[in-house]
Amino acid sequence: MLKFYRILLLPLTAVFLASTAGVALYAADSCTQSRMHRQLAAQTEKFPDDAVSTGNNFLPQYQALYAQNSDLAGWIQIDGTGINYPVMQSKHDPDFYLKHNFEKADSPHGCPYVQANCDLQTPSDNILVYGHNMKDGTMFSDLLQYKREFFWEQHRIIRFDTLTAQTEYTVMAVFRGEAEDLFAYYHCANAETPQEFAA
Repeated sequence: MLKFYRILLLPLTAVFLASTAGVALYAADSCTQSRMHRQLAAQTEKFPDDAVSTGNNFLPQYQALYAQNSDLAGWIQIDGTGINYPVMQSKHDPDFYLKHNFEKADSPHGCPYVQANCDLQTPSDNILVYGHNMKDGTMFSDLLQYKREFFWEQHRIIRFDTLTAQTEYTVMAVFRGEAEDLFAYYHCANAETPQEFAA
């Protein structure tokens, strides 16, 4: 019987060590991503007033970030929350930032990104921005608080800058659902008629 317990102990120990390693890696990635996002946010706040144009009409606070990663599409922020992130867009690999960070390194946190067929310059009728709801409270997890009216009253404005324009959006409605049960929102970037837009 003692031999049986020893044999059983080996796989249980292996599972425990693998689980511990997984949790440690997740925690380390969480710290790394938080530090990186703070540094990126600081770059958007501290830029020279006499920033030299690089031949484009980008806002000066995004010039340096765009030079670091040309997939940069803008910046999203909701005051009073942890949402303060670069927003990416990859036309050739639409879901690349689902599992990659701003530096294009693998990360379960990913980076907020715009659906590939959305045009930020025209702009599209709807701009679809994807981001994770992380259990560590980062990325878009604060959006779940909108189910409380008090939170909505205090956080009605979402600031979403593109590379060329600063814009503010007012939260008018919120709903939550499981992905497989939702309507096909990903088809709603552009409507061909006013009736289709209303629908």
